[in-house]
Amino acid sequence: MRLIRKESPDVYRALVAELSRTLIPTSMMGITLLIIGSYAFWIQGSIPILLGTLMGGAGSIAKVIIILLQMHRLRLSSELPGLDKSKRWELAHTVMTVTVSSSVSLLSSLMFLSTHTQLHLLATALLFGYCAGVSTRLAPRPVIASTAMVIATIPAIIGTFMMGETSHRMVSVIFLFFLLGGIHSVMYIHRNSVRNISMRLDMEVLARNDPLTGMANRLGLREAFRRTILKSRLIAIHCIDLDGFKDVNDNHGHASGDRVLKIVADRLKRIVPEGATVARIGGDEFVVLQNILSHVEESDVLREQIDTSLKQPFELPGMTIHLSGSVGTASCESLMADLDVMLNAADEMLYNCKRLRHYGLIKSQIRPCSQPVRHHGQAEG
Repeated sequence: MRLIRKESPDVYRALVAELSRTLIPTSMMGITLLIIGSYAFWIQGSIPILLGTLMGGAGSIAKVIIILLQMHRLRLSSELPGLDKSKRWELAHTVMTVTVSSSVSLLSSLMFLSTHTQLHLLATALLFGYCAGVSTRLAPRPVIASTAMVIATIPAIIGTFMMGETSHRMVSVIFLFFLLGGIHSVMYIHRNSVRNISMRLDMEVLARNDPLTGMANRLGLREAFRRTILKSRLIAIHCIDLDGFKDVNDNHGHASGDRVLKIVADRLKRIVPEGATVARIGGDEFVVLQNILSHVEESDVLREQIDTSLKQPFELPGMTIHLSGSVGTASCESLMADLDVMLNAADEMLYNCKRLRHYGLIKSQIRPCSQPVRHHGQAEG
């Protein structure tokens, strides 16, 4: 049985992002550490205690800064950071967590070795408070959490046991039991986190993607549209419909029809430019959302490529199927773009092309979307 549940890259990125939610407990722990360390230095007058307090305070402040930066970056983007950036965030959290846990270890060990019994009580409170916070808030990263608890508690366990008194040895054994229990809790919380986040991500994929082709559905298209209009000056919508697709289902069965749809999706995915979105919004209805880089004629080029790809034969088990397609295109300035208006305009041109059943190519012209959206299309019959 695996102690640490395996994570997919998407789950890993989500779990690292959870570290940004530890601002309040990190701040509270830093303040507590400074208060206890300062009081211990006032009682004991020990330079190592002062150094441990300063190290813990500096580590806590640095970790708070890291958390604030991570929160800021997450707010700026609707998507989680990539794998490499997530690893860098995790490394930063790891370094600061180890710094703070080392400070807790040093302070608690020195306080247990002190002849002032009131410091023993404070050391116990410091250890339990720190490990309780780590086991609950850092559990999404179990290696960090477990390492921090081991660093914080093992020196104190050894130190209290070596003091020789029965009561101190009992305390050291209790600390050891609580350490093992804390690590077990970390693993349990992590497994649940992985399972819950995996389910959430799966549900998001199902909500935004067509289960047959893996392309975006209507919701995914709408979200991609909102992102695209923020990045591009011009955009184009291509509505695509397969002519004769119903005959494939009627004559060869729905399994063959599904294979055709998957082939169409794969072809579209291969030919669309980077940043474009391919969506399946109906039975044999596809939409391509294109961000135009410089000239509106780019949409004409892509439409011709789509038309060419649809004319290619579809190789299915035991048969070759030939279909034709119709494409309707609407282009618009992104600042004035409305998805529903553009879809209606492209769809209107598509069905005009179906009715006309002739080859045609109408170059598009830019017009503000307050005027009728420009549309153009091409059909194969």
